[in-house]
Amino acid sequence: MTVANHVTELMELYARFRIAPPERIAKTLENMVEAMLRMSEPDGSVPPLGDSLRFQRGSFRRSADFFPRRADFRFWLSGGSEGTP
Repeated sequence: MTVANHVTELMELYARFRIAPPERIAKTLENMVEAMLRMSEPDGSVPPLGDSLRFQRGSFRRSADFFPRRADFRFWLSGGSEGTP
């Protein structure tokens, strides 16, 4: 989760300065969010990895906002009220 937060902050800096991020960075963050989506429990929580704590899907909202075309991200983050699985 910490690495995903750092990459999200980097993406936010690119957006703030209206600079397109390198595709490799954007794809890395997209893959991170997708991995968490796939590992999530039915209640939306993500099991702890390594020495991390269990966290909720809402922790990824900032990250997923960079990928509006991903209906599966919206579905997961909204608890099923938006997007498609």
